Amino acid sequence: MHINLSKCAVMRIGPRFSKCCAQICIQGRPVAYCGKAKYPGVMLRSSIKFAVDLSHMKTKFYRAFNSLFHKSVKFRDELVTFHLVSAYCKPHLLYATECLGLSVTQMRSLRNTRQCAISHVFNVTGADVQFISPPEYV
Repeated sequence: MHINLSKCAVMRIGPRFSKCCAQICIQGRPVAYCGKAKYPGVMLRSSIKFAVDLSHMKTKFYRAFNSLFHKSVKFRDELVTFHLVSAYCKPHLLYATECLGLSVTQMRSLRNTRQCAISHVFNVTGADVQFISPPEYV
């Protein structure tokens, strides 16, 4: 079987993730070590414990939101825009989060990302966003 080494990488997770170790070779050629790896839509990060990088999901959310918001702003209907954001942008932000075991800080970061987008839709700032976007909807 032929293995494409340009698509292969080794990522370490555990207490010794940053220590040097023996080079792993496949078919006599060394495999590169990496700090991050994308596994079906989730960016995994090398660290002491299993960790994910949320910036990848936030970037996809903001990209979808900006595209949708700038096309729907001419209609001036906030509820339609809010529904479209919930239907098309929120899945980018919440993809696979139920099985990742996110920390409270990470969940708060995702909630703040969504609240920032919703504040743009309704043109509000600060504490007013809490009334538009209840905490249970992340």
